[in-house]
Amino acid sequence: MDYDKKIVGGNIRAARKRKDLTIKELAVMVGEGIHFNTLGLWERGINQIPWPMLEKVAEVLDTTVEKLTEGAEVIENFGAAFLDAKRSREAGPLLQPSEQMVLLLKSIDQKMDRLVALLESFEQRQK
Repeated sequence: MDYDKKIVGGNIRAARKRKDLTIKELAVMVGEGIHFNTLGLWERGINQIPWPMLEKVAEVLDTTVEKLTEGAEVIENFGAAFLDAKRSREAGPLLQPSEQMVLLLKSIDQKMDRLVALLESFEQRQK
């Protein structure tokens, strides 16, 4: 299964913090020869966690793979729908996003507003 590694990583980090574990403690609990730096790369969404390892991490964190991947598999389709809704200013509840998804969308929204302002400024200078 392919999923958005940044969202999954953020969900892993949130679950780890809820359990009050350091990244080193989680690495020891997961075992399998996983180094804490590898977990850090997964949490930051730099590397994609292999599915069997995701199952092990979910087990150690007393959660499910579904919870760790919540929102990750729909990000691509949701992004396009969100942008269409934003353009029409009819952004209703397209789906029930996870907390991580909401933070991601707020960041995208702020960046889009800045981009629009820059483009408008550029257009004004061209006139």
